[in-house]
Amino acid sequence: MKKGNLLFALLLEGLGIWMTIDSYRMGVKTLSDPGAGFFPFLLGIVLCFLAFPICITSLKDLKKVEKAVAGEGKLSMHGAGLRKIIATMVLLIGYFALLDILGFFITTFLFLYGLFWIGYPRRWLLVLVTSAITVILSYLVFSILLETPFPRGFLNFG
Repeated sequence: MKKGNLLFALLLEGLGIWMTIDSYRMGVKTLSDPGAGFFPFLLGIVLCFLAFPICITSLKDLKKVEKAVAGEGKLSMHGAGLRKIIATMVLLIGYFALLDILGFFITTFLFLYGLFWIGYPRRWLLVLVTSAITVILSYLVFSILLETPFPRGFLNFG
């Protein structure tokens, strides 16, 4: 599973770099007068800093494992863990691709349902309720309290 950790950490690094560059284009401005890209810019930097130690640790662990199995042939990754990582990445890509089309409510619900189902596949009712509550609470906090606009999609909720 060490290769999976390294792959995931590298993907997080790439996402952090992409967030930082893209949010800088949106306009960061200053701390006293933040622009639209200020908060995503900070999040991208934090993501890069948090993923970096995972990369280093995974590389060290991978070298230890490769030394241990050097005489036994090719190092293989555990299939179930790899499937979960790939499914999570597919869900993330689908979320970003469908957010403007389907809107916040539907896309976020489907995304969270998929993520929670990956973790607890036999508890579909718990996954369904948890996804719905998370979407409703995040809408209440961000849209009502913080007055943050969300993508409405074709149904034009809210």
